[in-house]
Amino acid sequence: MNSSVFYEYRVSVFFITAIAILMVMAVSCKNDMKRIQELTAIDTLPDEVIKNIQLRYVDSGRVTSLLKSPLLYTYSTPEAKTIFPQGLEVYFYDKQMRITASLTSRFGINYMNEKRIEVKNNVVVTNMEKGEKLETEELAWDQRKGKIFTEANIKITTPDKIIFGRGLESDDNFRRRIIRNVSGEILVEDEQ
Repeated sequence: MNSSVFYEYRVSVFFITAIAILMVMAVSCKNDMKRIQELTAIDTLPDEVIKNIQLRYVDSGRVTSLLKSPLLYTYSTPEAKTIFPQGLEVYFYDKQMRITASLTSRFGINYMNEKRIEVKNNVVVTNMEKGEKLETEELAWDQRKGKIFTEANIKITTPDKIIFGRGLESDDNFRRRIIRNVSGEILVEDEQ
């Protein structure tokens, strides 16, 4: 093979290879603007991440409730909210610092501007004073209206009966409540 033909062959193979590499790089480096916007969106990262939190709510110098959670995320934009991705426990106290009620769930979110709290996944509310327990999969509290509600299945256990239903609306203290679609009520006898 003539050396000039060999040289031209090597140069053309080099240019073809270089052009192919540049074309591959140009295609592979294409940025998906939607994906970039998702990754850099303001609300994708929390403003704060707090582990093993215990919040005490105080009114007039008296602890009224204690909230515990293994993990808390706070966001200020686009909507002020607090998320409890690993669940939460809340204990409510009377003036003598005795626990009067408790709430547990595996997930919670507090929409601060809306004054609305939602808890989900294995929600249990216990009222120690009345000896009652509410079990459901989701529960919401509208603080402005003073209403607690759900459209999910519920089970309420009292000292003398068990009530099943689908949907509940109540005041903040569960004193006045409406149970929708009652599917059963079982009377419980005391064992003596």
